[in-house]
Amino acid sequence: MKTKFFIMLLLLSVLVGCSAPASASKDRTRMIDGFMNVTDDGLFFADDRSRLNFFDFETMRSSIICAKPNCTHTDPEKCSSFGMTNHPILYNNKLYFFDNEFLSSEKNGKPVFYNTAAVYKSDIDGTNRTAVCVIDDLYINAGNRLLLMGDIAYFPMSKISFDEYGNSTGYEEGWLCSYDLSANEFNRIEKICEGYHTGVTIYGCWNGKIYLSAGYSDKKIPYPFGSENDSEAMAHYFEQINEAVSKVFTVWDTKVGATVAPDLPEPMYMIEEGYYIYEKDGGTAVVRENGEEIYLKDFPPSDDIRILNDIMFDCTDKICTELSGSAEIKHINIEKGQNVIAYHNGSYILRKYIIDQKGSSDTVSGYEYTKMKLDELISQNTS
Repeated sequence: MKTKFFIMLLLLSVLVGCSAPASASKDRTRMIDGFMNVTDDGLFFADDRSRLNFFDFETMRSSIICAKPNCTHTDPEKCSSFGMTNHPILYNNKLYFFDNEFLSSEKNGKPVFYNTAAVYKSDIDGTNRTAVCVIDDLYINAGNRLLLMGDIAYFPMSKISFDEYGNSTGYEEGWLCSYDLSANEFNRIEKICEGYHTGVTIYGCWNGKIYLSAGYSDKKIPYPFGSENDSEAMAHYFEQINEAVSKVFTVWDTKVGATVAPDLPEPMYMIEEGYYIYEKDGGTAVVRENGEEIYLKDFPPSDDIRILNDIMFDCTDKICTELSGSAEIKHINIEKGQNVIAYHNGSYILRKYIIDQKGSSDTVSGYEYTKMKLDELISQNTS
């Protein structure tokens, strides 16, 4: 079901000079990856000042989500673009997003510290915000992936343990949770892992099953405070964590409502557009929903693989292959730092970070977008 623009937002865009995001398709499964949500007609993203923006694929214009005339978009108390970057979802002409709060209470004369999270609903310009669901004792990390299946959002959450001073002990529980946008119902589905250095990642949905990866450790690796600029010290810290963490690959079956044993090898990065991708014998295996498998021995395994309109891209190695055709591997004509992020009306949308070099470090100061047809994007065969 193709999304449609609605009149209210078109009028709004004329008044404030911004493009209008279209309402999300209810019948489509999509991943909201970190601070970026790609819709049928554009993408929501957080800028370097934590403001929510929308980039329109048709006009190739980006705008801050704010309808206030003459707003400078600098004051979080006055501009509605602030505070909405944690998994923004456009549903039934409303914006939904998450937020966290650190709270304390008193028990037996001693302070008790805990997190709460909330689901907010607002108008599309960010005004008229209401907390429609409060989630006790859990925290949602804005950097984790969220899986939207029709009306239901699935996402990982953490239960964080605090000491008597309100500092995190580092010991956490990792949960798979869901929120039904239609019924306004939250469900704490199942605890996936617990320990130190925990993390839960959703790969996506395949035939009604949600594939998850998790990690945890029984011991805490001390953080090297004061050594943030010491690359060797930080590298050693992460090496210790990697050695200490146990990995979990599991599957939640939405049809039976239970955890089941994985029926496929662990996927590479994300499950999308009806394809399941995993590493096999040094190459890349791609499984269709009907069970047919394509093996590409010359397509290197990568965490940067994306599938858009039946074309599988690896922007790091600058190659692609048409999965519905001969599966011949071809070069793609992109610059360093460019990524293919979406397909829209016969063209591919490319995004490139604008790097602002300040002193010894580089920071992202903005983005450049390009629209290209497939014959422009493909340069030549690898052979």
